[in-house]
Amino acid sequence: MDLETENRIAAILMKEAAELRRQAEKDGVSVYLNQPKPKVRPNSRFLTATVRGVQQANRAVEINEMWRVRQKELELDDRLKDRSKDQRSNGARAKRGRGAVGPRMDETGPYLPRGPNPKEELLTT
Repeated sequence: MDLETENRIAAILMKEAAELRRQAEKDGVSVYLNQPKPKVRPNSRFLTATVRGVQQANRAVEINEMWRVRQKELELDDRLKDRSKDQRSNGARAKRGRGAVGPRMDETGPYLPRGPNPKEELLTT
């Protein structure tokens, strides 16, 4: 219900209350007891259909929200998978040799000494 309609209903109720107050001051408390009672039965089919319509609309909103959350989860999973693929392809994980120790454990030996002519040093030793 919008604000304008609520204000109109509130104004009508305030007028009725003021009128009842004036009559009560003039005639006494019996005015409140002798108010005409509405003898109209509510339309049960209309109310049932309205409640069902609201429930169906709420259910549709919940289902849409569920699918939106599921889509976000799938996108997040895809992003995480892409990150892990990127990390693997960048070589972030260093390969390790078997049983070797130290900084050159990834490289195979024997190692040639560094110098201008490594073959001569290898022969002289």
